[in-house]
Amino acid sequence: MANRFFENDGFWDRVEEAVKDSGKTKIQIAEEMGVERKSLYSTPSARGKSRSWHSSRVASFCKATGVSADWLLGLSTHKGVKYPIPTALKFKVIDNRTGKEPIYDHNHLFKEKWFKESGLIYCDIDSWVLSEDGYLGLTDDCGNVGYPPQNRFKVVYY
Repeated sequence: MANRFFENDGFWDRVEEAVKDSGKTKIQIAEEMGVERKSLYSTPSARGKSRSWHSSRVASFCKATGVSADWLLGLSTHKGVKYPIPTALKFKVIDNRTGKEPIYDHNHLFKEKWFKESGLIYCDIDSWVLSEDGYLGLTDDCGNVGYPPQNRFKVVYY
């Protein structure tokens, strides 16, 4: 039985776009993922066949190409970043509900809708980052970035 998720929603197009945008060859990406190049992604002639990826393959592909899993799976239009962009700004994050720095682990954040929808639930939480356009994001070690509502947290620069 064909896996409609991978065939009809543009998944393979996003895979190809991520490979192109990464600036790496398919061989380099496959090596980073620990797979053979031919199994990296489906070719157009093989799209009719059921070919899907387990979560570990999605995570390793995202890490190798620098895209977020939520973008790759079509759940977000924001591609995310592999690593936080280095910045000279130092900041801390304050939870607007408590007035304190938040505890950002799965147990505390899983209750929040934005966190559940972010794709951050599969890997360890890494750090807070500021995007180039000023949005606060929470990253994980798989390269995903979750964006809380803008009024949820406050950024304090020092």
